[in-house]
Amino acid sequence: MTQTIAQHDPRGVDLLFLNNHSVHSGIRHGEWIQAVFDNVAPPTGGTPTGRTMHEILDAYMSTLRYDSTFKALNIVVFTDGKANDFDVLKYTIRHHIQILNRRGHLGHQLGIEFIQVGDDEIATAQLDLLEEYVDSHRGSTQKDVVGVTPSRCIKHMSAKLATQIVLGGIDARVHGYIRIADGNH
Repeated sequence: MTQTIAQHDPRGVDLLFLNNHSVHSGIRHGEWIQAVFDNVAPPTGGTPTGRTMHEILDAYMSTLRYDSTFKALNIVVFTDGKANDFDVLKYTIRHHIQILNRRGHLGHQLGIEFIQVGDDEIATAQLDLLEEYVDSHRGSTQKDVVGVTPSRCIKHMSAKLATQIVLGGIDARVHGYIRIADGNH
């Protein structure tokens, strides 16, 4: 998946962990991602998704404020648990969509895709609720910013399927096509 993304964006992929403050930027090869995972301590404690999303989106929106030609941001969150700070997550995403709307940015300026790994039913319900909440607050612009792929929709995760899901986060038309055309999703 990383090589496919790097073909379209020479900056590569940035990798962040919710429970670890290290940032790994410019990753262009799958082996690099494997090396990062091999050297990061296993997660402990809660899942501060809202706090981390807030930090990422605040930094991005600050840059975008002064450079309106800045590249679109696509965030893919692989998660196996529910956010400890779900209200912060909901508010953060809604708030930043409202800023994009006020500033007149195109619908593809921001995309966030949550991919559930694991089968925690509470986490699945929370992800579904998040998508519904954001959809109900996106306003008249019809910007489809948040996508959710719960584990019940994934029979076998593969690099190809993960790439398709990521592409769906970038272009909602691809996402809809994948759900119809790919029996694995």
